[in-house]
Amino acid sequence: MPDGKPTRSAEILSDHVRRVTGAAASVEHAAASRPAEDLNAALRDVMRLAREVTSILDLQPLLQTVIEAFVEITAAERGSLLLFDAQGELELSASHGTAAGQVDSGTFAIPHSTIRSVADSANALYVEDVLTQGSVGIRDSIHLLQLRSYACLPLVASGRVLGVCYTDSRKPGRALDASDRVLLESFAAQAALAIENARRHSELLANKTRLEAENESLRRQIAGKPVFDSMVGASPAMERLFEIIDRAARSAVSVLVLGETGTGKELVARALHLNSPRRTGPFVAVNAGSLHAELFGSELFGHKRGAFTGAIEDRLGLFETANGGTLFIDEIAELPLTLQPQLLRVLQEREIRRLGESQDRKIDVRVIAATNKDLQEKIRLGEFRDDLYFRLRVVNIRVPPLRERGNDLLLLAEAFTRRFAAQYDKGNLELAPSALRWLLARDWTGNVRQLENCIHQAVALADPDATLTGEFLTSEEPPEGGRRDLGKGSLREILAEVERQAIQNALEECDGNVLAAAQRLGVSRQYLHTLKKNHGIVVEPRRSPRKTSSKEQSVSD
Repeated sequence: MPDGKPTRSAEILSDHVRRVTGAAASVEHAAASRPAEDLNAALRDVMRLAREVTSILDLQPLLQTVIEAFVEITAAERGSLLLFDAQGELELSASHGTAAGQVDSGTFAIPHSTIRSVADSANALYVEDVLTQGSVGIRDSIHLLQLRSYACLPLVASGRVLGVCYTDSRKPGRALDASDRVLLESFAAQAALAIENARRHSELLANKTRLEAENESLRRQIAGKPVFDSMVGASPAMERLFEIIDRAARSAVSVLVLGETGTGKELVARALHLNSPRRTGPFVAVNAGSLHAELFGSELFGHKRGAFTGAIEDRLGLFETANGGTLFIDEIAELPLTLQPQLLRVLQEREIRRLGESQDRKIDVRVIAATNKDLQEKIRLGEFRDDLYFRLRVVNIRVPPLRERGNDLLLLAEAFTRRFAAQYDKGNLELAPSALRWLLARDWTGNVRQLENCIHQAVALADPDATLTGEFLTSEEPPEGGRRDLGKGSLREILAEVERQAIQNALEECDGNVLAAAQRLGVSRQYLHTLKKNHGIVVEPRRSPRKTSSKEQSVSD
């Protein structure tokens, strides 16, 4: 705000000074003993600092500015600003000349009990000379730190204490008269309001970001564009998967999702639902292995009151709950053979009958099933009905394992790191090159779920804003014969080595056939030739042994 226009901060500060200097004889004496120009200069300085802090909306820069202003006003050497966290504990949030570790290590200048007392009472504490004013306990502890003066003020806004500001010095402090203290406490009140405003501003920005993401997701849905919010991947294998999901989502036919444990089959099912015309309907998931034979009919189809012992009220089954939406049946291979005809009938007739009722109910439900088992082998063994299998697999989607997804591993690791860092309020955690090398050297037989659990554990145990190295992830060494053996280097060098090994392996597995290797890698034949040349890879096609003619045979004999 331009000079000459009084700010709200200036009005508050001036009002405080007028009230204090005119309210009591002791205050009048203190103000009279100080030259008017000094008092006006102090008022201008505090007003300047108040304008400065109230103009900052980013919380961390604001906190640093506030504590530096307190140090300036009190002519101290060090300062610390502590705010209450969600658990009601005072946490060091900003400092000037004070290391963060001093609070936790117990070498902080004033005992926690004293600071907490100021926070609890909301009353400021000033000690200009510890040797003459402090208690014996405080004198002893402060003497060890060679400190002589300190000030501790509560930060109060909207009727609650947000935290405290503490400053100290190794020399006796300048005596703060009544007007000095009024100015300081008025500034503390303005700083507290600025902190509260900055917090609200941060919340508004977070909500704005979330709403923008949700709006973008809705716009994509309205525009008919596929939504894969929960799925991370840029490999050719995942691009093919996204394309299949986009096409399959448009119809209402049953889908069978196949894939190893931990590959994300339920995420595929949710993506099919979110990108379908049924997106506004419910998505209901159930694990077939958890359905007991006695309760199967009740769980899926519901029951009427009194249908069996314990049926004390009417109950909707999962099919009716999912009506108008999608029912996802995971681990379909675990469904007992005796229960499979009931599911087959629902898929054929599109109707269910509650237990205890005589009439059928029409349903409109898309069924998506998933398994990590070989259903055709189970059919051969007589453990799964072939007619149910063909009803379920109108569309068949295979989810690639992590080992076929190339550098998606790194994208997933970084996405999990960001997600869990936000969940545990760990700031900006990053994965070091050593961590990336460690991740790339693993087999990850448990696929994405195993990787997620590994990152989850590392982030939960890490310090805020740390850099996660290989040691953070686990103390376990990669097993012998691991998928990759990566040396040291930059991320670009690591990725180049991964690419080279993937091309080498594909060519060797395809006996040097470039076209077959290109199809396996999901790239064009011409592009694979370029990659071979860039990496200096030479894999010649294996030649079949030349057949020996009968004439040559006779000669050799």
